[in-house]
Amino acid sequence: MIPKKILISGGWGYANLGDDAILSSTLKLVTKKYPEAEIVVMTYDPIEGVKIFDNEKVKFISSVHRHMIGDQAFRKFKIELNFNADTFVVNWNKDSLFQRATRKISREYYDWYERSYFKKYLKLKNDLDKNPLLREFQSADLFILGGGGYFNGSWKSNLFAHVLEFDLAKKTGIRTLFIGQTIEAFKDEKTLAAAKSVFSIADRISIRDNESYKDLLSYGYNPIIIPDTALSEVFFPDKKDELIIITGGKGLSDVQADILAEATVNIQDSHRFTVKIIISRLWESDINSAYRVYNRLLKVFKDVKIVIPSNLQELQREVLSGKVIVSQNLHGLILGWRAGGECVCLTSSRKFLSFMEQTHQTDMVVFEDAYESNSISKKISNAFKNYGKFNVLRLNLANDVTVGFLNELDLVCKD
Repeated sequence: MIPKKILISGGWGYANLGDDAILSSTLKLVTKKYPEAEIVVMTYDPIEGVKIFDNEKVKFISSVHRHMIGDQAFRKFKIELNFNADTFVVNWNKDSLFQRATRKISREYYDWYERSYFKKYLKLKNDLDKNPLLREFQSADLFILGGGGYFNGSWKSNLFAHVLEFDLAKKTGIRTLFIGQTIEAFKDEKTLAAAKSVFSIADRISIRDNESYKDLLSYGYNPIIIPDTALSEVFFPDKKDELIIITGGKGLSDVQADILAEATVNIQDSHRFTVKIIISRLWESDINSAYRVYNRLLKVFKDVKIVIPSNLQELQREVLSGKVIVSQNLHGLILGWRAGGECVCLTSSRKFLSFMEQTHQTDMVVFEDAYESNSISKKISNAFKNYGKFNVLRLNLANDVTVGFLNELDLVCKD
Protein backbone atom coordinates (compact mmCIF):
# COMPACT_ATOMS: atom_id res chain seq x y z
CA MET A 1 0.00 0.00 0.00
CA ILE A 2 1.21 3.48 -0.89
CA PRO A 3 -0.70 5.86 1.40
CA LYS A 4 -2.41 8.78 -0.27
CA LYS A 5 -3.15 10.58 3.00
CA ILE A 6 -1.18 10.37 6.25
CA LEU A 7 -2.16 11.77 9.66
CA ILE A 8 0.67 12.62 12.06
CA SER A 9 0.35 13.45 15.75
CA GLY A 10 2.84 13.84 18.61
CA GLY A 11 4.13 16.38 21.08
CA TRP A 12 3.70 19.30 18.73
CA GLY A 13 2.51 22.82 19.40
CA TYR A 14 3.53 23.29 23.04
CA ALA A 15 6.39 25.73 22.30
CA ASN A 16 8.95 22.98 22.91
CA LEU A 17 11.46 23.69 20.16
CA GLY A 18 13.15 20.32 20.70
CA ASP A 19 9.90 18.56 19.86
CA ASP A 20 9.58 20.84 16.84
CA ALA A 21 12.90 19.34 15.70
CA ILE A 22 11.35 15.86 15.94
CA LEU A 23 8.39 17.01 13.86
CA SER A 24 10.63 18.61 11.23
CA SER A 25 12.74 15.45 10.92
CA THR A 26 9.61 13.26 10.85
CA LEU A 27 8.11 15.29 8.01
CA LYS A 28 11.36 15.20 6.02
CA LEU A 29 11.43 11.40 6.28
CA VAL A 30 7.74 10.91 5.48
CA THR A 31 7.75 13.32 2.52
CA LYS A 32 10.92 11.66 1.23
CA LYS A 33 9.22 8.26 1.36
CA TYR A 34 5.83 9.39 0.04
CA PRO A 35 6.35 12.63 -1.92
CA GLU A 36 2.85 12.55 -3.44
CA ALA A 37 0.95 11.88 -0.21
CA GLU A 38 -1.23 14.49 1.48
CA ILE A 39 0.05 14.92 5.02
CA VAL A 40 -2.03 16.33 7.85
CA VAL A 41 -0.27 17.23 11.10
CA MET A 42 -2.45 17.40 14.20
CA THR A 43 -0.85 19.92 16.53
CA TYR A 44 -1.83 21.92 19.59
CA ASP A 45 -0.89 25.14 17.76
CA PRO A 46 -1.46 24.96 13.98
CA ILE A 47 -0.37 28.58 13.43
CA GLU A 48 3.13 27.85 14.75
CA GLY A 49 3.24 24.57 12.82
CA VAL A 50 3.54 26.23 9.42
CA LYS A 51 6.73 27.95 10.61
CA ILE A 52 8.33 24.56 11.26
CA PHE A 53 7.70 22.96 7.88
CA ASP A 54 6.31 24.94 4.97
CA ASN A 55 5.24 22.54 2.23
CA GLU A 56 2.14 22.65 0.06
CA LYS A 57 1.58 18.92 0.64
CA VAL A 58 1.53 19.41 4.42
CA LYS A 59 -1.29 21.07 6.33
CA PHE A 60 -1.63 21.72 10.06
CA ILE A 61 -4.86 21.34 12.02
CA SER A 62 -5.83 21.48 15.70
CA SER A 63 -5.12 18.24 17.53
CA VAL A 64 -7.50 16.08 19.53
CA HIS A 65 -5.80 17.47 22.63
CA ARG A 66 -6.56 21.06 21.60
CA HIS A 67 -10.21 20.16 20.99
CA MET A 68 -10.30 18.42 24.36
CA ILE A 69 -8.76 21.09 26.64
CA GLY A 70 -8.90 24.35 24.69
CA ASP A 71 -5.99 26.69 25.46
CA GLN A 72 -5.26 25.20 28.91
CA ALA A 73 -1.71 24.13 27.93
CA PHE A 74 -0.75 27.73 27.17
CA ARG A 75 -1.68 28.58 30.76
CA LYS A 76 -0.05 25.41 32.18
CA PHE A 77 3.37 26.25 30.75
CA LYS A 78 2.91 30.03 30.65
CA ILE A 79 4.21 29.92 27.09
CA GLU A 80 6.15 32.96 25.87
CA LEU A 81 5.67 32.81 22.09
CA ASN A 82 6.34 36.56 21.82
CA PHE A 83 9.18 36.82 24.32
CA ASN A 84 10.46 40.32 24.94
CA ALA A 85 13.59 40.67 27.10
CA ASP A 86 12.75 44.29 27.86
CA THR A 87 9.39 43.47 29.43
CA PHE A 88 9.93 39.96 30.84
CA VAL A 89 10.18 40.01 34.65
CA VAL A 90 12.71 37.48 35.90
CA ASN A 91 12.15 35.75 39.22
CA TRP A 92 15.66 36.04 40.71
CA ASN A 93 14.74 35.09 44.24
CA LYS A 94 13.90 31.90 46.06
CA ASP A 95 10.21 31.28 46.49
CA SER A 96 8.60 32.57 49.64
CA LEU A 97 6.66 30.23 51.90
CA PHE A 98 3.45 31.77 50.53
CA GLN A 99 4.53 31.14 46.93
CA ARG A 100 5.39 27.51 47.69
CA ALA A 101 2.06 26.97 49.44
CA THR A 102 0.16 28.62 46.61
CA ARG A 103 1.95 26.44 44.05
CA LYS A 104 1.21 23.31 46.10
CA ILE A 105 -2.51 24.14 46.14
CA SER A 106 -2.37 24.91 42.43
CA ARG A 107 -0.71 21.55 41.71
CA GLU A 108 -3.29 19.68 43.76
CA TYR A 109 -6.10 21.43 41.90
CA TYR A 110 -4.43 20.71 38.58
CA ASP A 111 -3.98 17.01 39.49
CA TRP A 112 -7.69 16.81 40.35
CA TYR A 113 -8.53 18.61 37.11
CA GLU A 114 -6.38 16.20 35.08
CA ARG A 115 -7.99 13.16 36.70
CA SER A 116 -11.37 14.42 35.54
CA TYR A 117 -10.24 13.93 31.95
CA PHE A 118 -10.67 10.18 32.22
CA LYS A 119 -14.43 10.72 32.44
CA LYS A 120 -14.25 13.18 29.57
CA TYR A 121 -12.26 10.68 27.53
CA LEU A 122 -14.86 7.96 28.10
CA LYS A 123 -17.61 10.34 26.99
CA LEU A 124 -15.69 11.30 23.85
CA LYS A 125 -14.91 7.66 23.10
CA ASN A 126 -18.61 6.85 23.21
CA ASP A 127 -19.30 9.72 20.80
CA LEU A 128 -16.63 9.08 18.14
CA ASP A 129 -19.18 9.73 15.41
CA LYS A 130 -19.38 13.34 16.61
CA ASN A 131 -15.63 13.87 16.85
CA PRO A 132 -14.56 16.88 14.73
CA LEU A 133 -11.52 14.95 13.45
CA LEU A 134 -13.39 11.82 12.40
CA ARG A 135 -13.50 12.88 8.75
CA GLU A 136 -9.73 13.31 8.68
CA PHE A 137 -9.30 9.72 9.87
CA GLN A 138 -11.96 8.42 7.47
CA SER A 139 -10.11 9.85 4.48
CA ALA A 140 -6.62 8.75 5.63
CA ASP A 141 -4.67 5.54 4.99
CA LEU A 142 -2.10 5.79 7.80
CA PHE A 143 -1.89 7.34 11.27
CA ILE A 144 1.52 8.00 12.86
CA LEU A 145 2.03 8.95 16.50
CA GLY A 146 5.49 10.47 16.38
CA GLY A 147 8.13 11.19 18.97
CA GLY A 148 8.52 13.21 22.11
CA GLY A 149 8.19 12.48 25.80
CA TYR A 150 4.49 13.12 26.28
CA PHE A 151 3.15 9.54 26.34
CA ASN A 152 3.03 9.13 30.10
CA GLY A 153 0.68 9.10 33.04
CA SER A 154 1.62 12.47 34.48
CA TRP A 155 -0.14 14.57 31.84
CA LYS A 156 -3.39 12.66 31.69
CA SER A 157 -5.33 14.87 29.30
CA ASN A 158 -2.53 14.54 26.73
CA LEU A 159 -2.35 10.77 27.19
CA PHE A 160 -6.11 10.35 26.81
CA ALA A 161 -6.08 12.56 23.71
CA HIS A 162 -3.55 10.23 22.09
CA VAL A 163 -5.61 7.21 23.15
CA LEU A 164 -8.62 8.83 21.50
CA GLU A 165 -6.61 9.23 18.29
CA PHE A 166 -5.98 5.49 18.24
CA ASP A 167 -9.67 4.86 18.96
CA LEU A 168 -10.48 6.94 15.88
CA ALA A 169 -7.89 5.04 13.84
CA LYS A 170 -9.36 1.71 14.95
CA LYS A 171 -12.91 2.84 14.17
CA THR A 172 -11.93 3.90 10.66
CA GLY A 173 -9.72 0.87 10.03
CA ILE A 174 -6.55 2.71 9.04
CA ARG A 175 -3.04 1.47 9.76
CA THR A 176 -1.14 2.84 12.73
CA LEU A 177 2.51 3.43 13.59
CA PHE A 178 3.71 4.30 17.10
CA ILE A 179 7.27 5.60 16.75
CA GLY A 180 9.90 7.63 18.61
CA GLN A 181 8.20 8.01 21.98
CA THR A 182 9.49 7.55 25.51
CA ILE A 183 7.16 5.54 27.74
CA GLU A 184 7.16 6.83 31.30
CA ALA A 185 5.48 5.78 34.51
CA PHE A 186 1.78 5.00 34.57
CA LYS A 187 0.94 5.39 38.24
CA ASP A 188 -2.63 4.11 38.23
CA GLU A 189 -4.57 1.32 36.57
CA LYS A 190 -6.70 3.67 34.44
CA THR A 191 -3.77 5.32 32.69
CA LEU A 192 -1.93 2.02 32.29
CA ALA A 193 -5.02 0.38 30.78
CA ALA A 194 -5.45 3.36 28.44
CA ALA A 195 -1.82 3.12 27.33
CA LYS A 196 -2.10 -0.62 26.76
CA SER A 197 -5.14 -0.06 24.54
CA VAL A 198 -2.91 2.04 22.27
CA PHE A 199 -0.18 -0.61 22.17
CA SER A 200 -2.81 -3.22 21.30
CA ILE A 201 -4.18 -1.13 18.42
CA ALA A 202 -0.82 -0.07 16.96
CA ASP A 203 0.30 -2.13 13.96
CA ARG A 204 3.96 -1.27 14.62
CA ILE A 205 5.66 -0.02 17.79
CA SER A 206 9.14 1.47 18.00
CA ILE A 207 10.42 3.53 20.90
CA ARG A 208 13.56 5.59 21.42
CA ASP A 209 15.07 4.38 24.71
CA ASN A 210 16.13 1.19 26.42
CA GLU A 211 13.95 1.46 29.54
CA SER A 212 10.78 2.04 27.51
CA TYR A 213 11.69 -1.08 25.53
CA LYS A 214 11.94 -3.09 28.76
CA ASP A 215 8.63 -1.68 30.02
CA LEU A 216 6.81 -2.66 26.84
CA LEU A 217 8.28 -6.16 26.94
CA SER A 218 7.00 -6.48 30.52
CA TYR A 219 3.52 -5.46 29.30
CA GLY A 220 3.61 -8.25 26.73
CA TYR A 221 4.41 -6.24 23.59
CA ASN A 222 7.31 -6.63 21.18
CA PRO A 223 8.67 -3.19 20.18
CA ILE A 224 11.94 -2.26 18.54
CA ILE A 225 14.30 0.58 19.46
CA ILE A 226 15.00 3.42 17.04
CA PRO A 227 16.76 6.40 18.64
CA ASP A 228 15.15 9.84 18.61
CA THR A 229 13.88 10.77 15.12
CA ALA A 230 15.67 14.15 15.26
CA LEU A 231 18.95 12.20 15.17
CA SER A 232 18.23 11.31 11.51
CA GLU A 233 19.85 14.64 10.62
CA VAL A 234 23.46 15.66 11.20
CA PHE A 235 25.44 18.85 10.47
CA PHE A 236 29.14 19.70 10.49
CA PRO A 237 29.37 23.52 10.57
CA ASP A 238 32.40 25.62 11.39
CA LYS A 239 32.60 25.92 15.16
CA LYS A 240 33.68 28.56 17.62
CA ASP A 241 35.41 27.83 20.92
CA GLU A 242 32.04 28.14 22.58
CA LEU A 243 30.36 26.42 25.51
CA ILE A 244 26.57 26.26 25.32
CA ILE A 245 24.47 25.79 28.47
CA ILE A 246 20.82 24.76 28.17
CA THR A 247 18.73 24.61 31.33
CA GLY A 248 15.40 22.84 31.84
CA GLY A 249 12.19 23.85 33.56
CA LYS A 250 13.35 22.37 36.84
CA GLY A 251 16.42 24.55 36.56
CA LEU A 252 19.54 24.53 38.65
CA SER A 253 19.40 25.32 42.34
CA ASP A 254 21.42 28.28 43.58
CA VAL A 255 24.09 25.88 44.83
CA GLN A 256 24.19 23.99 41.51
CA ALA A 257 24.38 27.26 39.56
CA ASP A 258 27.32 28.35 41.72
CA ILE A 259 29.04 25.00 41.16
CA LEU A 260 28.53 25.20 37.40
CA ALA A 261 29.88 28.76 37.35
CA GLU A 262 32.94 27.64 39.34
CA ALA A 263 33.47 24.66 37.03
CA THR A 264 33.32 26.95 34.01
CA VAL A 265 35.82 29.44 35.44
CA ASN A 266 38.20 26.64 36.46
CA ILE A 267 38.94 25.65 32.86
CA GLN A 268 38.44 28.94 31.03
CA ASP A 269 42.17 29.71 30.93
CA SER A 270 43.07 26.32 29.46
CA HIS A 271 40.43 26.33 26.71
CA ARG A 272 39.66 30.02 26.08
CA PHE A 273 35.96 29.67 25.28
CA THR A 274 32.94 31.92 25.41
CA VAL A 275 29.66 30.90 27.08
CA LYS A 276 26.18 31.08 25.61
CA ILE A 277 23.02 30.18 27.57
CA ILE A 278 20.08 29.04 25.44
CA ILE A 279 16.61 27.69 26.13
CA SER A 280 14.85 25.09 23.99
CA ARG A 281 11.33 25.53 25.43
CA LEU A 282 9.53 28.86 25.37
CA TRP A 283 8.08 28.33 28.83
CA GLU A 284 8.21 30.89 31.60
CA SER A 285 9.91 28.43 33.96
CA ASP A 286 12.69 27.68 31.46
CA ILE A 287 13.30 31.36 30.74
CA ASN A 288 13.50 32.08 34.47
CA SER A 289 15.98 29.23 34.92
CA ALA A 290 18.15 30.49 32.07
CA TYR A 291 18.28 34.03 33.44
CA ARG A 292 19.08 32.84 36.94
CA VAL A 293 22.06 30.81 35.66
CA TYR A 294 23.09 33.75 33.46
CA ASN A 295 23.07 36.07 36.47
CA ARG A 296 25.28 33.67 38.44
CA LEU A 297 27.77 33.20 35.61
CA LEU A 298 27.95 36.91 34.86
CA LYS A 299 29.37 37.53 38.34
CA VAL A 300 32.44 35.39 37.65
CA PHE A 301 32.60 35.03 33.86
CA LYS A 302 32.37 38.14 31.72
CA ASP A 303 32.24 36.57 28.27
CA VAL A 304 28.72 35.16 28.57
CA LYS A 305 25.45 35.92 26.80
CA ILE A 306 21.90 34.61 26.85
CA VAL A 307 19.78 33.74 23.79
CA ILE A 308 16.02 33.10 23.76
CA PRO A 309 15.26 31.71 20.26
CA SER A 310 11.74 32.22 18.97
CA ASN A 311 11.59 29.13 16.75
CA LEU A 312 13.37 25.92 15.79
CA GLN A 313 15.43 27.53 13.04
CA GLU A 314 16.86 30.12 15.43
CA LEU A 315 17.56 27.48 18.07
CA GLN A 316 19.41 25.22 15.63
CA ARG A 317 21.42 28.16 14.29
CA GLU A 318 22.52 29.13 17.81
CA VAL A 319 23.43 25.55 18.72
CA LEU A 320 25.47 25.08 15.53
CA SER A 321 28.25 27.34 16.77
CA GLY A 322 29.03 25.51 20.02
CA LYS A 323 31.72 22.86 20.41
CA VAL A 324 30.41 21.69 23.79
CA ILE A 325 26.81 21.56 25.03
CA VAL A 326 26.06 21.28 28.74
CA SER A 327 22.36 20.57 29.12
CA GLN A 328 19.58 19.67 31.54
CA ASN A 329 17.26 19.27 28.57
CA LEU A 330 17.27 16.14 26.39
CA HIS A 331 16.70 17.94 23.12
CA GLY A 332 19.39 20.41 23.98
CA LEU A 333 21.75 17.42 23.98
CA ILE A 334 20.22 15.95 20.81
CA LEU A 335 20.37 19.21 18.86
CA GLY A 336 23.93 19.79 20.05
CA TRP A 337 25.00 16.26 19.12
CA ARG A 338 23.53 16.35 15.62
CA ALA A 339 25.18 19.78 15.10
CA GLY A 340 28.60 18.21 15.69
CA GLY A 341 28.99 19.22 19.34
CA GLU A 342 30.10 17.13 22.30
CA CYS A 343 27.73 16.74 25.25
CA VAL A 344 27.82 17.00 29.02
CA CYS A 345 24.53 15.80 30.50
CA LEU A 346 23.28 17.34 33.76
CA THR A 347 20.32 14.95 34.20
CA SER A 348 20.50 11.23 34.97
CA SER A 349 16.91 10.13 34.32
CA ARG A 350 16.47 7.11 32.12
CA LYS A 351 15.78 8.69 28.75
CA PHE A 352 18.88 10.87 29.17
CA LEU A 353 21.02 7.88 30.09
CA SER A 354 19.71 5.97 27.08
CA PHE A 355 20.66 8.81 24.71
CA MET A 356 24.12 9.07 26.25
CA GLU A 357 24.57 5.30 25.81
CA GLN A 358 23.45 5.48 22.18
CA THR A 359 26.04 8.21 21.52
CA HIS A 360 28.84 6.55 23.57
CA GLN A 361 28.98 9.42 26.07
CA THR A 362 28.05 7.75 29.35
CA ASP A 363 31.20 9.15 30.98
CA MET A 364 29.79 12.64 30.35
CA VAL A 365 26.75 12.27 32.63
CA VAL A 366 26.77 14.35 35.82
CA PHE A 367 24.79 12.45 38.43
CA GLU A 368 22.84 14.59 40.88
CA ASP A 369 24.49 13.02 43.93
CA ALA A 370 27.96 13.75 42.51
CA TYR A 371 27.42 17.33 41.41
CA GLU A 372 30.67 19.12 42.21
CA SER A 373 32.84 21.62 40.35
CA ASN A 374 36.03 19.59 39.79
CA SER A 375 34.09 16.70 38.25
CA ILE A 376 32.09 19.01 35.98
CA SER A 377 35.25 20.93 34.99
CA LYS A 378 36.90 17.67 34.00
CA LYS A 379 33.93 16.59 31.89
CA ILE A 380 33.70 19.93 30.09
CA SER A 381 37.47 19.91 29.50
CA ASN A 382 37.33 16.37 28.10
CA ALA A 383 34.40 17.33 25.88
CA PHE A 384 36.49 20.10 24.30
CA LYS A 385 39.35 17.63 23.82
CA ASN A 386 36.95 15.09 22.29
CA TYR A 387 35.64 17.57 19.72
CA GLY A 388 35.32 15.73 16.38
CA LYS A 389 36.02 12.31 17.91
CA PHE A 390 32.49 10.98 17.33
CA ASN A 391 31.80 12.28 13.81
CA VAL A 392 31.77 8.84 12.20
CA LEU A 393 29.40 7.61 14.92
CA ARG A 394 27.24 10.68 14.31
CA LEU A 395 26.88 9.80 10.64
CA ASN A 396 26.26 6.12 11.35
CA LEU A 397 23.60 6.90 13.95
CA ALA A 398 21.83 9.32 11.56
CA ASN A 399 21.82 6.59 8.92
CA ASP A 400 20.52 3.98 11.38
CA VAL A 401 17.65 6.24 12.47
CA THR A 402 16.77 7.11 8.87
CA VAL A 403 16.85 3.48 7.69
CA GLY A 404 14.94 2.32 10.78
CA PHE A 405 12.18 4.92 10.35
CA LEU A 406 11.75 4.26 6.62
CA ASN A 407 11.74 0.51 7.27
CA GLU A 408 8.91 0.95 9.79
CA LEU A 409 6.94 2.81 7.14
CA ASP A 410 7.50 -0.10 4.74
CA LEU A 411 6.37 -2.64 7.32
CA VAL A 412 3.25 -0.78 8.46
CA CYS A 413 2.17 -0.23 4.84
CA LYS A 414 3.01 -3.73 3.64
CA ASP A 415 0.11 -5.40 1.81
